Amino acid sequence: MKLKPDAPSTATVYCWFVRFAKGYFSLDEAVETRRRASTETVVVLAAVESDPTKSVRDVEMEIGIPKSTVHRVLKRNGLVSKRPRTIRGPL
Repeated sequence: MKLKPDAPSTATVYCWFVRFAKGYFSLDEAVETRRRASTETVVVLAAVESDPTKSVRDVEMEIGIPKSTVHRVLKRNGLVSKRPRTIRGPL
């Protein structure tokens, strides 16, 4: 059976089915699709705002969130992770 070119895709029909199962019986009803800021995002941004000189590892140790998550949160919010300093010369 060949569908017409203007027929909805299988994925669209599946989304409609899920919406109907949740009680949304009209396709005109707006459903909130935007993701809310996670708790991790709020905590990481608060830690960085309290002391902007902290490195990703400092934030990781302080709040217990993996450094990959800390880096991702910083990147998504337009912030740059602090680079580690190299000490040159004899110690």
